[in-house]
Amino acid sequence: MTWTYDSTSTAVTPLARVRLTIGDTVSGDPLLTDEEIARLISQQGSWQKASAEACRSIAAKFAREPDTKVGKTAFSHSQKAKMYLDMAKKLEAEFNLHVAPWVGAISQDWKEAEQDDDDRVEPAFARGMSDTEDLHLDAEVNLGSTED
Repeated sequence: MTWTYDSTSTAVTPLARVRLTIGDTVSGDPLLTDEEIARLISQQGSWQKASAEACRSIAAKFAREPDTKVGKTAFSHSQKAKMYLDMAKKLEAEFNLHVAPWVGAISQDWKEAEQDDDDRVEPAFARGMSDTEDLHLDAEVNLGSTED
């Protein structure tokens, strides 16, 4: 497993961009290997998505470790885990990584093509289906009548 970081390549390589974004730039304290980051980039399809997922992976690593205190020195792994989860959420918001809703039939041609599609499932609702102008009642309705 390897760990590399070149600060001059952050504008060029996705690996360096992920490392810089998540703060994994200290060789003496590596958080993820090159192979782990490469796999995340491959799975997620972009360095931005990989950065958010890398933060979740690092948070999981810190979440496994208990908080400890030795004398006056304390190691709060739970705070690190929370920080990386918060960073993942921040990156997702910053890079707009959430899926946007899909809107269909936004042009007249598209709408007509959808209506002409024989394999299309018919909608359960339609405009005007609750209109009562054309309804004719043959029976007289007497509500609240007191006659026997």
